[in-house]
Amino acid sequence: MKEKVGTEAIPLENSLPELPIPSLEQTCRKYPEWVQPLLNEEEWEQTRRITEEFGKKEGPILQKALQEWGADRENWLEEFWYRTYLDSRSPVPVNSNPFFWQENQPRTVIRSQTEQTARIIQAASSFKILINSGELSADMDRNQPLCMNQYQRMFSTTRIPGHGTDTLRSPADSTAPSTAGHVVVLCRGVLFRCDALTDTGALRSLADLQADIEEIRRRAEGGNSPAQGIGVLTSLPREEWAEAREALILNPANLRALDVIETALFTLSLDDAQPADRDELAMQLLSGSGENRWFDKALQFIVLPDGGYGVNMEHTGLDATPVLRLGKTIEEWSDDEGNAVSASPGNIAEIPFMLTEEIGQNIQKAKADYESLVRDTHIRTVPFCSFGSEKIKSLEISPDAFVQLAMLLASYRTFGTFKNLYEAVMTRGFRHGRTEAMRPLSCEAARFVLSMVSGSGEAAALRKAAELHTQRLKECRAGEGIARHLYGLNKMFQLKGPQLGIHSPPPLFTDSGWQRIQNDTLSASTVGAARGFTLGGFGPVSPDGFGIRYASGSTGISFTLSCRAAMREALGRFTAELFKALNEMEALLRSTLSV
Repeated sequence: MKEKVGTEAIPLENSLPELPIPSLEQTCRKYPEWVQPLLNEEEWEQTRRITEEFGKKEGPILQKALQEWGADRENWLEEFWYRTYLDSRSPVPVNSNPFFWQENQPRTVIRSQTEQTARIIQAASSFKILINSGELSADMDRNQPLCMNQYQRMFSTTRIPGHGTDTLRSPADSTAPSTAGHVVVLCRGVLFRCDALTDTGALRSLADLQADIEEIRRRAEGGNSPAQGIGVLTSLPREEWAEAREALILNPANLRALDVIETALFTLSLDDAQPADRDELAMQLLSGSGENRWFDKALQFIVLPDGGYGVNMEHTGLDATPVLRLGKTIEEWSDDEGNAVSASPGNIAEIPFMLTEEIGQNIQKAKADYESLVRDTHIRTVPFCSFGSEKIKSLEISPDAFVQLAMLLASYRTFGTFKNLYEAVMTRGFRHGRTEAMRPLSCEAARFVLSMVSGSGEAAALRKAAELHTQRLKECRAGEGIARHLYGLNKMFQLKGPQLGIHSPPPLFTDSGWQRIQNDTLSASTVGAARGFTLGGFGPVSPDGFGIRYASGSTGISFTLSCRAAMREALGRFTAELFKALNEMEALLRSTLSV
């Protein structure tokens, strides 16, 4: 089954169902259940009463408005979801951009940094050609096709800072596919334009690409560019970056330079620093040198001196799974593929910027602020090697439920109370689908955790909690979750409240239950281990919590954990408790199966 992922008609896309708007009655029934473990009895009774009133008063009005909103849109949530990212005023590095690392490189094939960079350019450019030609096969999940809309915003896509909100510059929003055939290479803080494709749109040979990259490195090492380190401006809070960009484009030459960067297929950063261990590696991919990054690009490859590489991804238009597929393509790429044509000589040039004293001051401030942000971020990668998904499945339980419940147990033992846990659930089975927010902390999960803390360790409680976890996952995949629905109803109030006769926030959206469930103290995301970018991570979502990315392999589980500096000691305790919980839960279930 094929789908054209360009700007023309997409038959398969149109055959996918629209993301449903759940019934108000269903969401009002589920919501008190989902929030109950975070509240005491008095708070929960208040939330239950407020939810019941909402279902009778403001809820039906907002539900009707949401249905009317979605009637002439392919996806009622899509515009809101873009605004979630674009309206944020926080810096995108650490706070928004995730990273992925090419874990499974065959180390029997040792490639230099320049050779690997050339290979990435060629393989990724071939992927872009497949998208534009309509030859990219559809992603599938359990024999069901998935929405391919995100691939339209993978290449030549850049987030542009603005006042109050940002915009996303992408060929997907124009009337014709992008004709750009160049990439931008950053080396020692200097930006260079480099052709990825020939004038006819064909792949260039690896030899020619590598020669260009080697020339770029020679030029970067040969002198001081007046614009060296300008990429650090993209690490600023978005209002400050918008102001700096306005000052920058007062000179038309700088506007032209930005256009080269913003229309590039992607950027590649040639780093000089070689991480000493996996923790340093994760930190370098999450943040690295702000001077050798352009954090606004949808795809930013980072290539290390030893030829290892990863991606730092701007999240507005992309989620993990399309990037992982790109990683698989790069990993499996056969050099030149028999299709590349030599385009000699290559067209490489430093991207010139004209800097004023004010812009120079902006760059220096951005450097200082970025260094402070990096110092306040801690990340570690920890492999759990005792067992993996194969063993968990043999215990007749869902691996995802097993790991998430272990997180809840570890969190309770770390903090002495229940904390909200967010799990991203893919909804690409719907047209323009992205994710739903699942909440693993249920009353059944709480009962299991308390049984472990008390020492009784009830296997039946574990299995019941896992069954409910799986049920919630299925509901979220089917578009029947509650988080995005409530989010949409709240957006209707924010956009249209007065004209709908609702002049103050509904109590549901000011209640303690709403405040608790909106604070993602633990934010977790997972993608199964596979060829491609298998190690990944992201920064903490909450200042008093952890970012948790994990991949379950057949014989082990890889965790990447992040937090703010003040939470570093707590993260160490949580990690120890997480491994303890995984082992205790395995022993508990194994003992019941052996009886």
